Amino acid sequence: SYFIAGWLDYVLILLYVPVGILICLFYENCEKILGTVSSKIPVIPRSIVGGLAIGAVGMFVPMVLFSGEEEIGVLAENFGMYAPAVLIGIALLKVFLTALSIKFGFKGGHFFPLIFACVSMGFGLAMLFFAKDVGGHAAFAAGMVTAAALGAQLKKPIAVSMLLLLVFPLKMLIFSFAAAAVAGRVLA
Repeated sequence: SYFIAGWLDYVLILLYVPVGILICLFYENCEKILGTVSSKIPVIPRSIVGGLAIGAVGMFVPMVLFSGEEEIGVLAENFGMYAPAVLIGIALLKVFLTALSIKFGFKGGHFFPLIFACVSMGFGLAMLFFAKDVGGHAAFAAGMVTAAALGAQLKKPIAVSMLLLLVFPLKMLIFSFAAAAVAGRVLA
């Protein structure tokens, strides 16, 4: 089944929400640090350095390239092929590369890449706790981490919940809203 939630899933919300908040904070800090670094480099060398960094990482982990919109579907179908640590690493790398890309002058935004990173993180965490039968638990974990990160960033839990209805089942609406609301208040 696409969506399974049991007592352990509900308990793990206490982990998923802080992880989502931490992803948001990690992104903001990467953006701040990389903004400081990039401001000291002239425009053309900055673009070259940024492009080389993104290209080098993309050669080894192509999944972290682009917005993540298409890659979410690929990841959803194949996440079981990866170790949990790899999925968590992909999430952190995607957040870092997104901040690097923006601060080094490349076009694009951070919204879809952040969603991709949160989905990857959620899948990785679900695999840690539900190794034998991760199934729909992964969708719940990904949804909660994503709702928390977006809630922390946007501070608009209704908007976050409605947006996530495009990706996650209706059954998760109340949980998405709660995760986004709590995260938004924590970083208010």
